Order: sequence, then structure tokens, then C-alpha cells
Amino acid sequence: MKDLQKHLKKLRTDAAECKLISDLATGLEKRELFARLADHLSVLASEVEHAISAKVSSTETKQRRSHDAQGSALGSRQRHLCEIDEAGKLTHDFASVVAGIVD
Repeated sequence: MKDLQKHLKKLRTDAAECKLISDLATGLEKRELFARLADHLSVLASEVEHAISAKVSSTETKQRRSHDAQGSALGSRQRHLCEIDEAGKLTHDFASVVAGIVD
């Protein structure tokens, strides 16, 4: 991930430098060439940025699924350790819950 961010920073810097050269160039051909280079580098930077965003989203989704699965498994263990008292309130033995979590 850091490698992609490093490349993104370099592309953005190069695009800015090409834009500056284009703005300062006195010849029409150089101005147009460096303007095209700046645009091209900006597009590449945007694509890298999208790749980073997609990778982050994918990682977050995987982490969320893993967390949800762990929570679901824990929740089912706790439900089995719960009892309903005479008043209809949900109660559980704390030692049993801790033992269920540790198992």
C-alpha cells in the first residue's frame, strides 16, 4: 500500500512539474508537449488513486466480514449460556459466559 502511495505522490509531483514547464515554455511545441504530459500523468495518478481506494475498500470489507463472523460466533455461544428467569428477564451465569468465550 505504501508503495502505491509513493508512486501516486511521484505521479502528482511529475504532473505538476510538467504543467509548470508547459506554462513557462516559450515555444508552442514545448508548451503543448508538456501540457499533454501533465494531463497524461494526472490521469495515471487518478488511476493509481482509484486502485488504492479499491484496495482499501476491499481490505475493510474483508475485515468487517471477519469481525462480523467472530461476533456472530461469540453471540451464538453467549445465547446458549443464557437463561430466562421467572419474570421473563434474560439472565446468564457470568462464569459460564467467560468460560464460553475462552473455549
